[in-house]
Amino acid sequence: MKCCFVIMLMLNFPGIADAQIDSTYKYVYTFRPDAPTDKPSVVIDSSFNTKDTSFELQVLTSIQGEVRDNSGKPIAYPTICLDSNNAKIWCITKSDGMFDRPVAAGSYTLSADAVGYKSFAYNFSIAYQTTIHFNIMLATAQSLDEYEIHSRVKLTGGDIKRIKACAVGREDFYKCGKTNVYVVLMQI
Repeated sequence: MKCCFVIMLMLNFPGIADAQIDSTYKYVYTFRPDAPTDKPSVVIDSSFNTKDTSFELQVLTSIQGEVRDNSGKPIAYPTICLDSNNAKIWCITKSDGMFDRPVAAGSYTLSADAVGYKSFAYNFSIAYQTTIHFNIMLATAQSLDEYEIHSRVKLTGGDIKRIKACAVGREDFYKCGKTNVYVVLMQI
């Protein structure tokens, strides 16, 4: 289901001939934001736990970490899962993106998912009395937003590129233009 709202942009540009025709504004141009170029990553460090305890060694074996975006900000409510031999061990979702769980020594796949980000999975092995800390950075996913420019004049490729940067960058739209020449619609 698509929902839309109207954002009025007022620009006055000369045109090009590769647009659809619309009765109200005459030309309709459609675009999606460019695909993000950031990539997911993980930074790992581990430590050997030498604390003397009466618990089994498994209690001293754990994983911990956080899920952040590529700017280093915590991602709210990511889903973090631990699998072993294609079987789900656990999944958690926390508001701050942090996790800290005991695990048995062995081989695992740690995955992280969040709305608006690409899924991430990492295979690792952990030994007894070890804690592994994961700093997971998720990459931004491709936006599903679609924009339409309804224009009374033909627009050049440069005009469309400028309008796209303004719309996708969520800049102050009134800084983009001059007179009432076109309307930009965003469909979600």
